[in-house]
Formats: sequence, C-alpha cells, structure tokens
Amino acid sequence: MANITVSRIKSLLKEKSNVHLSGTDFSGLDLSGLDFSDSTLINSNFTNTKLENTRFLRAFLPQSNFYGAHLVGANFEEARLEKANFSHANLMGAALSRADLSHANFWGAKLQKASLSFATLLGSNLTESKLTSASLFGANLKNADLTRAELTGASLTRANLDGVIGLPQPVR
Repeated sequence: MANITVSRIKSLLKEKSNVHLSGTDFSGLDLSGLDFSDSTLINSNFTNTKLENTRFLRAFLPQSNFYGAHLVGANFEEARLEKANFSHANLMGAALSRADLSHANFWGAKLQKASLSFATLLGSNLTESKLTSASLFGANLKNADLTRAELTGASLTRANLDGVIGLPQPVR
C-alpha cells in the first residue's frame, strides 16, 4: 500500500524538478504522465503502479522495484537503475537508451518495441522477456541472461554479447 498520495507527489514535482523520494512506496498508484526527471528515488517501490508515459530522464533509481508495473511509453533515458526489478512489468515502447540497468531483473517483462540503444545491461536477467522488435543497438549485454527471451525482429547490431547466456545462435 502506497505511503504517499498522488496529490502530494504532484505538489512536490510542481515545487521543484529534482525531488528526493528514496524509499517511498508508490505501489498501486496511477502516476501516468508525471515527470520524475533528475529525481532521486533509490530503493523505491513501484509495484503494480501505472506509469504510462511517465518521464524518469536521468533519474537515480537503483534497487527500485517495478514488479508488474505498467510502463508503456515510459522514458528512462540516461537513468540509473542498477539492480532494479522489472519482473513482469509492461515496458512496451519504453525508452531506456543510455540507461544503466546493470544487474537489473527483467524476468518475464514485456519490452516489445522498447529502445535500449547503448543501455548497460551488464549481468541483467532477461529470462523469458519479450524483446520483439526492440532496439538493443550498441547495448552492453555482457554476462546477461537471455534464456527463453523472445528476440524476433530485435536489433542487436554492435551490442556487446560477451558471456551472454541463452542467446539463440542465429541471432548472433
């Protein structure tokens, strides 16, 4: 259960652009369309939160939990999301270019048509994720786990695939 209200969040974001809400429980709220760019949200809980078209540009979100979150069209460009949990999240069409997603968990996540160009996915778990038509151009996938991931139409051009687990041979 969330420990903050949507009206309080809107008020904080209106007051300043780089809010500090680390450890906040946003679970189950509808925060669609809000702008958290440049904010600090370390270890925050976004479980089952609706975040459609929400902006997190350059936000600092390591160890945050997005389990089951609805992130269609969300923008995480250049965000820091080390060890974040995106298990079962819907990130269709999300922008994650140049984001640091090292050791993040995307188990069963929907990433169709997402942009992960030049993202750092070092050691990330993408098991059973849906990456259909996603762009991973120039992404660093070193030691990532792509076991049973759907990669039809995904672009892995210039991606670092060293030590990747579960990558189908024709995709290389």
